[in-house]
Amino acid sequence: MMGMTGFAPLVVLAGHRSESANNLFESALDCGACGGNPGASNARAAAAIFNDPAVRELLSTGGIDIPADTVFAAAEHNTA
Repeated sequence: MMGMTGFAPLVVLAGHRSESANNLFESALDCGACGGNPGASNARAAAAIFNDPAVRELLSTGGIDIPADTVFAAAEHNTA
C-alpha cells in the first residue's frame, strides 16, 4: 500500500521490540502488527522473500521491478 518504486541499493526492513523491567504491559510496547511480539522475525522473513530471485521475477510481471543490485536487510530497533 506504500508503493514499491525507486529502490535504493540497500533497503532495511526494521522490526521493533521493547525491553521493560517490572511492567505488566510489556508486550503492548512490542510490535502491534506482530501480535504484541518483537518484529525481528517478520523483518527477516520479508528480507528473505524480497531477496529471492523467483519472487523478484514474479513481482516484475506485476510491474514492480527491483534492481538486481538492491539488497534487503533485516534489523530490529529496541524502542524502550
